[in-house]
Amino acid sequence: MSQKVRIDGVRHAGANVFLGVDHCGNPCWTRNPERIMVWLCDGWRSRFNQRREQRPRSTPIKDDATGEITDWTEEPLGGPNILPLMSDSQARTSCLWMAGIPSAILASTNRIENTEWFAGLKRKKTSGGRVPGFKSRHRGLGFICWRNASKTGNAIFRKTGRKSGVVVITGMNPTGWVKPGEKAHWRIVIHVRVSQPIRPYASVYVDWTYRSLVFVNMPLPSPRTGDGKGILTVAACIRWLRPTGSSWTYRSRRRPS
Repeated sequence: MSQKVRIDGVRHAGANVFLGVDHCGNPCWTRNPERIMVWLCDGWRSRFNQRREQRPRSTPIKDDATGEITDWTEEPLGGPNILPLMSDSQARTSCLWMAGIPSAILASTNRIENTEWFAGLKRKKTSGGRVPGFKSRHRGLGFICWRNASKTGNAIFRKTGRKSGVVVITGMNPTGWVKPGEKAHWRIVIHVRVSQPIRPYASVYVDWTYRSLVFVNMPLPSPRTGDGKGILTVAACIRWLRPTGSSWTYRSRRRPS
């Protein structure tokens, strides 16, 4: 099971964070950690919706005279005139409010959107309902960040006390949008309250609406009794996301105790 903890507060360190430009073209920076967290949530949701709008949906073709449905056609969720999907680097250039979002946050939208889309289609096929749609700001703020393998990477958890710790998310302002007289690197330190040791995890999910953080890690094996001969087997079907280069793999294990 994943481990859910409570967020006690956030702290900013380093350079002012570039949030984008306003309607007059003026650059916006901030050191307010609350505003930075909302900006990370908005950037993650925007990139998620950019991927989601490329998904096809069935649209009826109606007869002009009778109004009856004569055929069905597929068009993207975003409409027939949307542009092809941009890469993360192209999205940073064309959407300046995403220019400073850490790569570990933007890259997570690819895997999460794909998983949610096909899970929604399977649910629609078995239980009915609508095709999965876009993420709305009114349904809550949140983002997902992959944990990098290096010690200086993103979403690194460090214990600071018996029941407290911090999760550090690092970022860098893009070239040309660094505030004069400052460096480019910045950090967001999320203070969390823990009640048990944190197991190895692949990513963190930050729910900023309810001030909670989830470590997405390997489920614990569940003990099951054997065939009556005193044998105790530990069988666990593990579906754990783990990065291997640019791809992600599923792992299934079954091992005796």
